[in-house]
Amino acid sequence: MDLDTKKIGSGIKRYRLAKNLSQQNLAEKVGISYRYVAEIESGGKVPKLKT
Repeated sequence: MDLDTKKIGSGIKRYRLAKNLSQQNLAEKVGISYRYVAEIESGGKVPKLKT
């Protein structure tokens, strides 16, 4: 499966901004570092899905 990491990241950023959350706020809510949020939003990382 080919993932478009930029589209995933921009979608997460749009959601975060629509909810008026900072990267730090979102990171705290989901239990990751704000740096990881920034990397996901920029397309540098693909978020891990827990099953």
